[in-house]
Amino acid sequence: MYAHGSTSVLVHFRKSGRELLKSPDSTTRHLKRLQAALHMEGREPLQGALSDAWHACEDGPAVVADFLTDRTAEARLGQRLAQTVRRAALGGQPLARVNPLATRWSILTIPSLGSRVRSWLCSPDDSRAIAAEVLGPILAGDTATEQLFLAHCTGAGDVLAFMLVRQRLKHAGHRFSQRWRKTFSAMQRTARKGTS
Repeated sequence: MYAHGSTSVLVHFRKSGRELLKSPDSTTRHLKRLQAALHMEGREPLQGALSDAWHACEDGPAVVADFLTDRTAEARLGQRLAQTVRRAALGGQPLARVNPLATRWSILTIPSLGSRVRSWLCSPDDSRAIAAEVLGPILAGDTATEQLFLAHCTGAGDVLAFMLVRQRLKHAGHRFSQRWRKTFSAMQRTARKGTS
């Protein structure tokens, strides 16, 4: 078996993707790619592979719903998202090529641009990377970056990035505008929905 997060895992996942492109409706090839995605870091590779399977393989909704009964798959995707996706797949409807489940790891489908989708795509790693990227410019007084960041947090429901940046700015003595207070209220609502 491949070591979690190693180069060989990525090579195996990409190889399974190339094989899938030869026969996009093959359930067997989709299942091999889904298994390979379980060994990748984060949830995006699995989410992207699920999107491709649901869209393209024979009886895609049933394949996705069945795959998400596996505890490893559910844990990797996150219980809440896994349950949401499984319930939707059990409805039996095909998934459009442009859809909310697709990620940058999808090869047959494309992510849509809705705000809920953006929050699905925002993994903790993404949130930390975004926070690290914007902190310096915001501290330096870059209001354009600050406005874009706050728009991202509100649109994507990215509570983690917001709280990381807010905490560091607070320690640095940053004076928060009214927009920060409004975004903070929106993030509190998002966090409450996430725990309900």
